[in-house]
Amino acid sequence: MRVSKEAMEAVRITMSRDLIIAHLFLQSFLFMLFHDVSVNLSFLVGGAISLANFQLMIQDCEAMRGFRTSGRMISGMTFRFLIMGGVVALALLTGKFNAYALLGGLFTLQASLVGRQLFWLASTILIKRNA
Repeated sequence: MRVSKEAMEAVRITMSRDLIIAHLFLQSFLFMLFHDVSVNLSFLVGGAISLANFQLMIQDCEAMRGFRTSGRMISGMTFRFLIMGGVVALALLTGKFNAYALLGGLFTLQASLVGRQLFWLASTILIKRNA
């Protein structure tokens, strides 16, 4: 299945916007809950790593348009995860970051994807029920 470049760009913009909105809400909530800047900083770094990984994944998909090279996809994925793992390890080794908040930040993009799909599913069911 081929996806147009415009559709990929729309997904990239939508997911970036959703992640930023989720982070603004969650950062405020975390600060009110813990009153600890290191928790907020850890969560922010995790979200930035997740967003950077998503952007690199979109670029890899666009670069491979028309080519069926699984080796290139695997090497790109390995490179991205090595970079992410290195940044996470470096952040945790400094001792100034909260490990749980960092991992929570890493999964905010996935959580926003799941939330968006659940919202779409619920609205579709409600529309069909009322029709």
